[in-house]
Formats: sequence, C-alpha cells, structure tokens
Amino acid sequence: MNPLGINYYWDYEKKYGLKREEFCSLIAGIGFDGFFSVWRDRAETALFADCAARYGLCYSSLHAPYAAVNEMWLPGDAGNAVLAEFCESLSDAADNGIPVVVMHMSSGDAAPPITDIGRDRYEKLVNFAVRKGITLAFENQRKLANLAYMFETYADVPNVRFCWDMGHESALGPGFAYMPMFGPKAVYTHIHDNFCVHNGDIHLIPFDGGIDYSARVRHLAENGYTGPLTLELSGPRPEYYEGLSNEAYLHRAFDALNKLRNMLQDEREKAL
Repeated sequence: MNPLGINYYWDYEKKYGLKREEFCSLIAGIGFDGFFSVWRDRAETALFADCAARYGLCYSSLHAPYAAVNEMWLPGDAGNAVLAEFCESLSDAADNGIPVVVMHMSSGDAAPPITDIGRDRYEKLVNFAVRKGITLAFENQRKLANLAYMFETYADVPNVRFCWDMGHESALGPGFAYMPMFGPKAVYTHIHDNFCVHNGDIHLIPFDGGIDYSARVRHLAENGYTGPLTLELSGPRPEYYEGLSNEAYLHRAFDALNKLRNMLQDEREKAL
C-alpha cells in the first residue's frame, strides 16, 4: 500500500506551538509513515533527519525554497544565487538520505517565460542532481509550459520526475488535468483541499473543501502510482479548525488521508 505522509508546516512552532520533536512523536504514534519539510539550512535538515530516525519515520522528501524561484529564468546574480541555494538543498538531501527534492519552477500568474538563461541553470541543476543521486520532483503550479519543457528535454533522465499537487490543480491551474499528461513521471504527491477558486490555495485537510477526490484517485490508479500519499497542510487555522488541538488536527488529517488511500485501493480493485 502507498505510504502515508505529512508535511511539517514551516510556521508550526511560531503559529501553533508545535515543535519538531513533538510533531515527529505525534505523527509516528498516529500512524503516519513519514514526512517532509521545507529546506532552510543544513543544520535544520540534519535535526529533522535525526528525529525521523529516532521515531522510525521516513524523511521522504525535502521541499526546495521557492520564494525567489522566478529569478531562475531572469538574467543577473539573483538567479545564480537561487541556483546555488537549490544545489545546497540537494546536497543536504543527499547527505541525510532524503531521496526526493520537490521544486517549484515559477510563481504567480505573471511568472517569466522560459528563457535561455533559465534553461542553462536548470541544465546545471539536473546535472548536479544526477551526480548527487537525488530525484527532482517538479511540482505543478500555474504554468504548464515549464513542466512540459522539463519532461520533454529530460525524458531519458530518471532523476527528473513529477510531484502532483492536487490542491494546486484546483486552485492554481487554469483547467489543466496534470496526471493524464505527466502521470508516468509521478513519484510524489502533495494532497490538500480548497474550494476550487483561482488563487484560493488554502491547504485544507482533504474532504474539508470542494475537490472531487474520486477523480483524483482514479488518475492515481490509472497511472499505477505506488509512491507516497503525502499531505501538504497549513496547520489548524482557527478560521477552519477552531478548537482543534494539534494532536486532534493531525488525527483528523490522518483519517482523511487513510480514507483517500482506501478509495485508491477500491479503484485499483475495480480494474482487476
């Protein structure tokens, strides 16, 4: 069965008082198989890796930084600095036994187009990932062309793969269905809910918004996806989860994800 995972929301401790150690203890006790975190620096990655080992969890991916990702396509030192930071996150993943680094390729509705300097930087990034033995999982955002470019250009490079973000497909993608296009490349998922309004990317627990998960699991089954089913949530925000403790919130999240996994198994059995 697909392993179940969840993210450590980058602002958990500041907003909700949930520290790294308590998070790992809670999710291990609840039944999650693993987690991912957003890369900040080498020291924090090592601390998460230590937590994962002590609680028997899989540190299944590292999310590369994304705030300045558009600079990758633009001339100047800022783009070179972003590339260097990406490479640092890959090095930390390799040093800590994290197999996948998830990456954005653009940000915002007015993201830059594909450029020669951007192609050159991503070529360097892919080559670095190959040397480090890391899988790059490029995530669907608002733009289709950059994903298509990567998967066509590096069709024969096993390190270049797809992270299907189910929530982004409903809140950011203008009507695109990504799995029929890129499903064979999928190695990772980001699962969260929203109300299917453009730019309403609110990262709710599945089944708490408006996404049709029956269609989502059908796409997973049709593509033979066996990788992690991983939540990407923004914590027990009071406007949606008033009164829920961190532990109750994580239990609710696990139950929803386990329901989705059962739906996926049912979908597979229909095809037998």
